[in-house]
Amino acid sequence: MFILLTSYAEKSVMKQLTGDTSILMCTWIVLACCGGCATGPFPELAQLNPMLQQEWKIDKKYGPTLRDQLAELEAVQKSAGQMSADEQERWAQQLSQLMSDDSNLVLRASIVRTLGKLETATATSALRLAVSDPEADVRIAACEAWRDQGTTESVEMLGRLLESDTDFDVRLAATRCLGRFRDPTAVQALAVAIDDSDPAMQYRAIQSLKNASGRNYGNNVPAWREFVHGGNPTEESSGGVALKFGEWF
Repeated sequence: MFILLTSYAEKSVMKQLTGDTSILMCTWIVLACCGGCATGPFPELAQLNPMLQQEWKIDKKYGPTLRDQLAELEAVQKSAGQMSADEQERWAQQLSQLMSDDSNLVLRASIVRTLGKLETATATSALRLAVSDPEADVRIAACEAWRDQGTTESVEMLGRLLESDTDFDVRLAATRCLGRFRDPTAVQALAVAIDDSDPAMQYRAIQSLKNASGRNYGNNVPAWREFVHGGNPTEESSGGVALKFGEWF
């Protein structure tokens, strides 16, 4: 917890004393664009790269690096199930504050995913705010966090994102996460997705409907639409628009 709780004010003052940080950030962005992440396609080899080692050493002068913070959050995600209720609550309180204070998109999204692993009222309250984050990537993380919460409210929140979010990728993420719930309410929420005119959304809706309903009408969009609107198609098959999907996927 020490890394994540380092004073943001202290780091801000120290960064103003030099231009090195902005240079390193530009380098990080270039590396991310070229290799998919700051350390390239083989992150396990990053520690052998003397240039990256030097960058990390310089970064650490100004406080915890993004790499350190993300690693700590990942550790919290993995160990959340073994934490006591009090430990989970302490983490939830600290992460909720960091989520509202931090401007770094990548870190904020990771914080939201971590909150999804914590079964506390504080974490749930923070996730209600996360679905309205201005950044789509954070709202996608919120979809995954609500999926991990696995509650009745999760279905409600995911359904709301699917129906009203303005970003297609967020709606697609909500559709995917609704497939986690074997629940009639999830099936009804997915009606919005199967009624969408976009083939990618229809395809994702079908995959989630198969999981949520236990039914299988193949890629037959009309049959799925009939089902989610209260009908009972007599034949489960892979007909319908299967060939059209094949053109897209």
